[in-house]
Amino acid sequence: NIAVEEKELTPEQKEEVGIKESMYIVLNYAAEVFEGLLNNHDEGKAFGLSYFKERGFLGKTVKTFGLGYTLSNWHYFLKKSQEKGYKTEILEKAGRILKNEKGNHYDRFRGRVMLPIHSVTGRVVGFGARTLKRDEKPKYINSPESEVYHKSEILYGIFQAKKSIREFNNCYLVEG
Repeated sequence: NIAVEEKELTPEQKEEVGIKESMYIVLNYAAEVFEGLLNNHDEGKAFGLSYFKERGFLGKTVKTFGLGYTLSNWHYFLKKSQEKGYKTEILEKAGRILKNEKGNHYDRFRGRVMLPIHSVTGRVVGFGARTLKRDEKPKYINSPESEVYHKSEILYGIFQAKKSIREFNNCYLVEG
């Protein structure tokens, strides 16, 4: 005997939900592209995969966390996404591309290893990116805050760890 209330969404709310869903789709697509570049592209294997191997990341870890690489090219992801039909507006809202003062778009991340950030339910909501060049600053760049990514509400790796946390009823949190 539970009363269920249904609430009709306003057109604005429907549009907001649609934008968020589009952002999730774009972010998931980005994770797939970056993972593919890490494992299948010469630049990704030479720089990204070798970096992870040097750090002791086994293939299982790379796969479990969906680690990736983004090419040094300024427009690779933008062009690939546009070819797939993704809208520039959504790519920008999702933090995948930036716009310069002339109004031209370019990839936010270039020549970096990519660490997808997942929500507790497993949806990709953003990325952490580390440069592999010694003199490039900043060393780390995260996705900007967005409708789907709120840095203060996400714990990196919680999606991958939640099953073990439940199983062992224990969790150690460390920084760095």
